[in-house]
Amino acid sequence: MWDRSAAGAPPTNDDDFAAPIQYLPSKTEGVLGPGDVFVFFAAGGGGYGDPLDRDPDAVAGDVAQDWVSSERARSDYGVAIADDGSVDAAATEALRAAVRARRKQGRSVPWAPADGIASEDAMRIGENLMSRGGMLVCRRCETALAGEAGHVVEAMAPLAKAGPWIALRWGGDSPNFSLGEISCPGCGTLQSVSEQRT
Repeated sequence: MWDRSAAGAPPTNDDDFAAPIQYLPSKTEGVLGPGDVFVFFAAGGGGYGDPLDRDPDAVAGDVAQDWVSSERARSDYGVAIADDGSVDAAATEALRAAVRARRKQGRSVPWAPADGIASEDAMRIGENLMSRGGMLVCRRCETALAGEAGHVVEAMAPLAKAGPWIALRWGGDSPNFSLGEISCPGCGTLQSVSEQRT
C-alpha cells in the first residue's frame, strides 16, 4: 500500500489495505501510531436534477478524467462509453429509456413533498417539478404528482447506489437505511432521492 501511495496511486477500496480495517463512528478521538492510516471520505452534494438529463459528452469527459468509472457512467447516468472513450449514442438512448421504464415499475404512492409548496399560480419549483393549479406536476410530461389527482412511483435501493463510499462496512446494504427514489409515473423522471430509515 505504501509503494502504491508513493507512486501516486493511493488506495481506492478496502481490499487495497494490507491490514485489518477498523471503522470509526462519526465522532471519535484517538491517537495514530506508526504505520496507521486514517482515511476519511467527505460527503459530496447530491447533485441537481435527474442524472439521466446530464449531457452524455460531459459524462464521457468525467470518465476520461477518472472522476467517474465507465460502470458508474452506465449505472448512474445511463451513458454507454465506447472503447475509444466516446459516447455510444444509440446504446445511451436505449439505456436511458430502460432506466425510465424501470422507474415507472415501482410502488404507486401519494406524495406531499412539503406543506404549502403547491400554489394556484404556475411556477417552477425545481429542475423537473412545477406547481400549477394547486398541484405539483412533472415539468417534462405534466403528470400530476401531488394533490388530489397526483401520485408518484416510489422505489427503494441499497445505499451503495448513492456512491461507492456509502455504507462501506456493509457492502452498501446498510442494515438501517436505504435510498428512496421518487419518480414520475408518466415519464419516469426522477423527482426526489432521500435516505430512508428501514
